[in-house]
Amino acid sequence: MAAKSSLLRRLPDYLKYVLYLHPDEEFFPSNMADFLLHVEPYLDLKPLNEERNHRLTLDNVDRLNKFGDKGRNIYLTSRDDPSTYPSWLRGNKPSTAGRSDAVVPVIFVERTIKDDQGQDVDVVDMFSFYFYHFNAGPRLPKNPSLFFGDHIGDLEHSIVRFQDGKPKTVFLSRHASASIHTYESTQKLDGHPVLFAGKGTHALYGIEGNHEYIMADKENTAILDYASKGTLWDPSKNLWIYELSPKQMTLTAVEPSDATTSWYEFMGIWGDKTYKEDDPRQDVVCGVPKWVNGPAGIPYKILARLSPVVNDPQQVPVSEPSVIVKRPWGT
Repeated sequence: MAAKSSLLRRLPDYLKYVLYLHPDEEFFPSNMADFLLHVEPYLDLKPLNEERNHRLTLDNVDRLNKFGDKGRNIYLTSRDDPSTYPSWLRGNKPSTAGRSDAVVPVIFVERTIKDDQGQDVDVVDMFSFYFYHFNAGPRLPKNPSLFFGDHIGDLEHSIVRFQDGKPKTVFLSRHASASIHTYESTQKLDGHPVLFAGKGTHALYGIEGNHEYIMADKENTAILDYASKGTLWDPSKNLWIYELSPKQMTLTAVEPSDATTSWYEFMGIWGDKTYKEDDPRQDVVCGVPKWVNGPAGIPYKILARLSPVVNDPQQVPVSEPSVIVKRPWGT
């Protein structure tokens, strides 16, 4: 375990990076603990009556795994009608110093893998998770009243892969796809990587600008994700740091040492289930429902995978101003 111990001693250097939210962002980073104050567990689309009198916290949310399909069809459903956009959805805007009340869980996974030549290589993946109370899906440029992909709860993530103790690649999640860059190619601020979050969607990019997606509807509708230097968020100011055993898939708190792990064990959905077609709030735009499922939890991010790449990420140089993804939109 020497490689990991050496890495952890240098945490201040590797954990320091900044994330720019859009200047017009309305839905800011949020604390998962606060989220639980505004939701109740549903089994699919029906309230889980057995839990109505129990208060959910980050220390006990995994108890919901005993219901339904081992928790997989349990939805943490908003007590309020999301279509009214209650104020709690807006989260907490980071301070002028970049600190947010939203805790960012960081999970280190160390293992030995085979490289392209079949040689053993020691790697450490640093997963960082960014939670928001709400995801505002894209509004159509020609008609902003039309939108799709809104959902309660939003979970984005980035990965920095270290090889032989040095940062090598950066993975950025965005919708149903992702991008991967060399660590050296990412923009830097005071020597540390800079990320950009799309307006409302919070999809992660290595550059600012308008990122174009071609939808898989009959019209091949073009929609945009907007990323720009607005509010600066410095996640390193409020972290929970963990290590994950890739064999047992068990999580151990590092700092603070008493940080809870129940939220990681929960196998359900952090948000509402997609509303039925006959729900008056529901419609289909660009082939996608206006209101969709909230995000699955961190166990579904395949923490122990051999490559930081999933869902056919586009190989996008950070210098390119636009990304065209010809695939369905996803959360």
